[in-house]
Amino acid sequence: MYDQAFNTLEYHSLRALIRRGAQTPTGRALLDRLAPFEDREELRHALRAVSEAVELRGRGLHWSFSELADPTADARSASVMLR
Repeated sequence: MYDQAFNTLEYHSLRALIRRGAQTPTGRALLDRLAPFEDREELRHALRAVSEAVELRGRGLHWSFSELADPTADARSASVMLR
């Protein structure tokens, strides 16, 4: 569906480049599942969030998620407990 656009934009190469900067296994997994938006309203919502993050960054806000624990194991445990 998007093959021609992905090839033109070198989508897979760009995603691999961004993935190298991911600080956690969870971040890398999220990038592996990255896909284009199909719903226009979801895209608008995401772009508003990015716009807000850019504005906060311009005001001097800096954040890092490298010190956060990976919640994957805890989420799996909770899922098993709920069954």
